Formats: sequence, C-alpha cells, structure tokens
Amino acid sequence: MSKVAAVENFQANPTMWDTNALFSVAHGNTGTTALTADEDGMNALIAAESALEDQEDDEGYPIVVPGATRMLIIPRELRWIAAVLNNNETLPNTASGSGDTLIPNLVRGRYNIVEEPFFTDANNWYLAVDPKGRLGFLAHVILNGNTTPFLGLKDPGVRAVLGGDDPYSFEFDEIEYKIRHDYNFVATEWRGVYGS
Repeated sequence: MSKVAAVENFQANPTMWDTNALFSVAHGNTGTTALTADEDGMNALIAAESALEDQEDDEGYPIVVPGATRMLIIPRELRWIAAVLNNNETLPNTASGSGDTLIPNLVRGRYNIVEEPFFTDANNWYLAVDPKGRLGFLAHVILNGNTTPFLGLKDPGVRAVLGGDDPYSFEFDEIEYKIRHDYNFVATEWRGVYGS
C-alpha cells in the first residue's frame, strides 16, 4: 500500500513549495523525448544527465556530481529499451535516416535500472541521483511521530468467573482488533530527479 501511495504522489507531479510542479520548465528537470533503443534514446538520457548536472544549490554551486551512477526509473513496458541503452556497445544511428549504421553507445553501463510495476503511464521515465540521500525527491512523512502502526484490541467486556480477563467476546469467541498507520509521501526536492 505504501509503495502505491509513493508512486501515485510521484506521478501526480505535485506542486512544490515554490509553487511550481515537481517536474517543470522552471525547475529545469523535465523533457518530452520518448525513451527509444537508438541514438534518440541515448541523446534523451544525455540531455537528462546534463539537466541534472546543471542544477545548483541556493548559493549557485553545482549539487550533482558529474559522472556518478544514476537511477533510471521506468515502467515495465520500457524494460527492454532500457536494457539495450544500458548494455549494448552500439546503437542504431537515427541521424542517417535509415538506422542502418551503428554508433557507439555513450551511456552504456551508467544506470541502475529500477522497473516500477505501479507506474500507470507506459511512456514516462525518470532519471534520479541518490534518491535516498540529500537529493532524495520523496519523503515518507508520519503523523505525530508515530513510526509504527497503531494496533488496538477491542475490549470484549467479558470477565472470567474464576478471575482474569477473557480476550474473546461472549457470543462468538472472537477477538476484534484494528490497525491504523497514518502516513503520506511528499515531494521534497526537484534538483535530484528528471522526468520525461
């Protein structure tokens, strides 16, 4: 359930504290190029990396380490395309028009690929830097500091004649309980993620 909530929040492109969407032109972290298993797909990934490396902190310093390993987050439908881009030494040259010639794959081996089964758009893909570190783009937030779920047992109101408590109800020998965990996922940082 929590993974679905995180993915839904992420794909909804939430509004950030600066009133811009998580993925927006104002943040410089969005594109529209489809991921394809050819030169165009390679160029889309290069553009995404360049956009991430252009991000600056509040004092104007670059915050993304150039050349560091990136996480390519994709829907299941793009698994084979991502595998070709990440593993093949050469790719079809789309600039020639026919795709008959091959060019070196400049992005080979640069990505940790994460297949996200809960993505609802088969074309969207994301490139992230250190999603669990200081540039993590989603945060798991909880209510009133409760890091564990609340588990409550309904008091059946039955007393044993010889003393002690009977945890079962009088009529059906059943125990009623409830569980509740109040949490949400909030977009926190746009400078460490790129979406297309």
